[in-house]
Amino acid sequence: MPGVSRAPVVSPPSSNLLGDVIVLSVHTLRACPTPWTGAIVVEVTKTALPGSKLELRLQMSAADVDSAYAKVYKELADQGGIPGFRRGKAPAKVIRRRVGEEPVREMAWMRLLEDHYPAMLEAEDIQPLTDPVFPDLEDLPLAEGQPLEFTISLVVRPIPAIKQYKGFRLLRPSTDVTDEQLSEALERLRETAAELSEPDRDVVAEGDAVTASFSVVPEGEEPDGEPTEQEFIIGSGDYEPAIDMAMVGKKVGDVVTMEHEYAEDYRSRLVAGKKVTVTATIESIMQRTLPELNDEFAAQQGDFETLDALKDTLREQLARQLQADAEREVEQNALGAVMANTTIDLPEAVVERLAETGFGEFSVSLERDGLDLETFTEIAQISEEDIRENQRLRAEALMKFHFTLSHIQREEKIEATDDDLEAEIVRFADGSDTEADFVRQAMEVQEELREQFRERAMRNKVVALIVDSSEIVDIPHADYEQAKQAEQARLVELAEQLRAEAAAAAPAAGEPAEAAAEAAGEQTQDAVETGTEAAEAAGEQTQDAVETDTDTGEQAADTSETQTGAEPSDTQAESK
Repeated sequence: MPGVSRAPVVSPPSSNLLGDVIVLSVHTLRACPTPWTGAIVVEVTKTALPGSKLELRLQMSAADVDSAYAKVYKELADQGGIPGFRRGKAPAKVIRRRVGEEPVREMAWMRLLEDHYPAMLEAEDIQPLTDPVFPDLEDLPLAEGQPLEFTISLVVRPIPAIKQYKGFRLLRPSTDVTDEQLSEALERLRETAAELSEPDRDVVAEGDAVTASFSVVPEGEEPDGEPTEQEFIIGSGDYEPAIDMAMVGKKVGDVVTMEHEYAEDYRSRLVAGKKVTVTATIESIMQRTLPELNDEFAAQQGDFETLDALKDTLREQLARQLQADAEREVEQNALGAVMANTTIDLPEAVVERLAETGFGEFSVSLERDGLDLETFTEIAQISEEDIRENQRLRAEALMKFHFTLSHIQREEKIEATDDDLEAEIVRFADGSDTEADFVRQAMEVQEELREQFRERAMRNKVVALIVDSSEIVDIPHADYEQAKQAEQARLVELAEQLRAEAAAAAPAAGEPAEAAAEAAGEQTQDAVETGTEAAEAAGEQTQDAVETDTDTGEQAADTSETQTGAEPSDTQAESK
C-alpha cells in the first residue's frame, strides 16, 4: 500500500498448528503522515489459534488516537451548522459540547479502525475468511491524549502444510485393448439385441429374464413398504447375493428366500455389515435368445459390412475410452497422493456454514424429487444426523481440496489465461450435453460462472503439474484395481505415521513460532481419497451452475447422491 512501510519482522510468520497457541510475529506499521500529528506507529502482535483463527493485538500510541479524533473534529466542522462558526472553523471543545462526548468517541473509534485495519491486513498479508470481531467500545479506555491497546479476532485463510506435491509414483491402468475386453464389448451388444419369447417350459433356466417382487430386510427389522418389482437376468453374476441362481428350476408364484451378510465395506451404507433376508417372488419368465456373431449381426449394429469391421470400430472406441479412463485415474491418484501428504487446520465456523448450505441444497433436491426429508430418512434407513455428518465430511473435503490446490497454484505462480479458459469451456462442452456457445453466453451475464471455469482451468493446470512431475507406472488392466488398493493402503499407512510424528513434535502452547513452523511442516493426514471426491464434487458444482442458468440463474450443487451413497429408489434394490 502506498505510504505504508513495515519494520523488520521480529519472528517469522508460520502456519498455525492445531491445538496450540503460537505467537507469530510482532510487526510495526507506519501509516501515512497526517496534517495533524505526523508519523503514526502501530504495533501489531499476531497470535495464531486452532481452527485458523488469528488474534491481533494492536498497540496504538496517543498520537494515533489524537489523529483519529482530529479527523473527526475536522469532518464535523466541515459539515457546518454550528452556530457562530463558519464551515470548518468550529473548535474541538465546541464540537464535543454540540455533538456529545460519546458520539465523538464512537466516531473516533470508527476512524481508528478505518485508518489502520485495512492497511494492517495488506501489510501483514492477512486474508480473512470471516468478518472480524472487534471489542465493544464501552470496554475500551479510548480517550484523547491516551494510548490504546485492543484485540481483534478473525478467521483467516488456512495455510496447508504440504509435505510433498511433486515426484510421486502414480499408477495408471494400461490402455492396451485386450481380446477379452473386445469379446466383452461384443457380448454386451448381443445382450442388448436379445429377443424375448415365451419359454416352452414352466421353470426358470439360466439366461432367462425373470421379473420378481423383491425385498431386502435387515435382521431384526420389519419389512418397510411394499416389495419392488425388478427384472433379473439369470446367471449374469450381477447380484449379491446370487438370488438369481436360486430361482433356477422355480415356477411363477414360487418364493425364493436367502440369508446373506454384507461385508463392512460394501458399496451401499444401507446394508453394509448387516445380515439381511432377501426374498423374491417370481412373477414372469421370459426366454432370451442372443443373436449369433456374424456379418448379419454386424450390419444390424450400423454401417458395417462384416463382423471384422465392427470389431475394428469397437477396438478403436475401447482404446479411446481406456485412454480417457487412464488419464482420469492418474489425475485422481495424483490428487489422492497430495491430499494424503497435506494437513490443514480448517476453520470450524466456515466448515459448519458450508455443511449447512449443502444440507439445505440436499433438502431442496429431495423436494424436486417429490420427497421430504422425513420420508427420505425412513426409506433410506438413515438419520438426519447421518446426513448432516456426511455433509460435514464433504464440506471438509471440498475446503481442503480448494485451499491445498490454491496454495500450490500460488506457490508455482500458475495463472489461467483466456486461452486456458476457452479450452476449459470446450472440454466441459465436449463432456456434457451443453453447447460451448451457451456456456460463453452464460458467462457474459454471470461473472461467478466465469470465475468457476477459470478456477477449473487453474486447477487442471495444477493437476497437470503434479502428474508431469511424477513417475507413471502402467499396470495391466486386470491387475489395476488390486494394485490401486495396495497403493492406497500404503498411502494411508504413511499418512498415519506422518501424523503421529507431527503430533509428537507439536510444541506446547506459547512455544516460539520457529518451532511451530517446523512442526507444522511435518503434519499430514489420512485423506487418500479426499482429493478425488472433492474434485468430482467441484465438477458437479460447475455443471449445475451451467444447467441452472437456463431457468433461475442460480448455482446449486447437486448433492442428492453424495449424502448417503444411495438414491431413495435403491432401498429395495441393494442386491444388484
